[in-house]
Amino acid sequence: MAAQAGAPLLQGPMDALGHVPSCTYTKEAAEHIKKGLDYTKCSIADFCGPAHRWARWAALLLYSGVMFEYGWSIHIYWGRSCTGDKYDDLVAKAVGITVAGICGFLEFKCMRYLILPWQLKARKFKLFFLPCWHAPYEVWLLFNQSLSFLSQLTLQANAHLAGSMLACRHTTPSENFCWILLTIGMGLILVLPVISVTATLPFPWVLNGEDGMTPERDENGNMIRRKVRWEFGRDLDDDGKPGFLEVRFDVWLQWLRMSDWQSTHYEATLHWGRAAFMQCLGSVAITFDGAEMELFSGFMKDDPSMVTQYMRRFQSMCRKAFFFMLTVGLMKSTVQLMAQVSLYDVLKNEAPTMVSDKMITLVMNFLATLGTEVGVVSDVFACGYKVLLVGRTAAQTAIENMKPPNEGQNDWDFEHRHDLLPESKSWFTKFSIVSSLALLSWAAALSWFLMIK
Repeated sequence: MAAQAGAPLLQGPMDALGHVPSCTYTKEAAEHIKKGLDYTKCSIADFCGPAHRWARWAALLLYSGVMFEYGWSIHIYWGRSCTGDKYDDLVAKAVGITVAGICGFLEFKCMRYLILPWQLKARKFKLFFLPCWHAPYEVWLLFNQSLSFLSQLTLQANAHLAGSMLACRHTTPSENFCWILLTIGMGLILVLPVISVTATLPFPWVLNGEDGMTPERDENGNMIRRKVRWEFGRDLDDDGKPGFLEVRFDVWLQWLRMSDWQSTHYEATLHWGRAAFMQCLGSVAITFDGAEMELFSGFMKDDPSMVTQYMRRFQSMCRKAFFFMLTVGLMKSTVQLMAQVSLYDVLKNEAPTMVSDKMITLVMNFLATLGTEVGVVSDVFACGYKVLLVGRTAAQTAIENMKPPNEGQNDWDFEHRHDLLPESKSWFTKFSIVSSLALLSWAAALSWFLMIK
């Protein structure tokens, strides 16, 4: 969810960031923090213009690698026996490792813009399997970038496997089943970049302000080109100071009449980071919302209206986690794990000499999937426990104590205050169902693998 005006996002001096090594952030970001801008004129989205571009380049590179692996394996394995020919594809391995390595470098560059505003709120680096330990930055970075590298490598390996099974000669029903399932998995791999393109790629023309979906035209009937600010910060007011509005831009979903929501560079960075399997950015998405929730919960007693921001941050966390588990956990990982275990079963019976190579890819998939999904589930369930159980009474009290706005002010929040808890519970329930299905599918695939191993 994008940062909103009125949310105290960047309170705190630079000396509160002593745990962040100076080599991990840009000079520009540090200078912007030192300005001490009022929170209504500075949000995390102001830091994300360059990061948005780097994350998008990383996703483009990764899926170029995926398509290369798929096409290359079709070329190499065309007409070969699915189980009779063992071939060590060094070109595919070299390309996969190189692409994942460059993506890791781009992920580090993205984090150099986000790390200061993120840590001004989070104040620590946390690993899900050590919730009480404030991990040093080096440990946190090593774990998350290793997980990113593993996920990106297995994504390309899955594409290579799908192409090779499509191209080889199918002689048994089991081989036909494998190539069909792997091809379906290959198609589902492309869901994430398609979502990112439609939800965050700036629409090239200005859309009508009334419905947000129709291109505006000038006096000559020509569509007006949209100019997007990609530089650091936000547009200035007439007095030369940052304005109250963060950079927003129209996206293709609006033109397709599937949404009326403009994106920010922060939202776009997280979208492309998820598409590129950047675990560091995924950690930012969850923990930043969680840190804001802790801040707003402390304000609710004195200002009950803060319960709106508190619950919306929780809804944002659940919504992002839900779509992650749906598109990555179920649509990508589950299908690919089942397909690879099925192929392993075929090879174990028909070509035992080829089992070792496939087992390495399979084990990597199991580890990458578990590491990625368990972290998301543990973080969201911990927040759900605080919001829906421990803090439910405090939230209900704040909702009941909310005062109506003054005449002329927007009363939407007040009129919909009683929807906050039901909507939060609804999004948490959706996430719980999808994450449970994803983890159960992982466990089923692992059980199948252990049975046939």
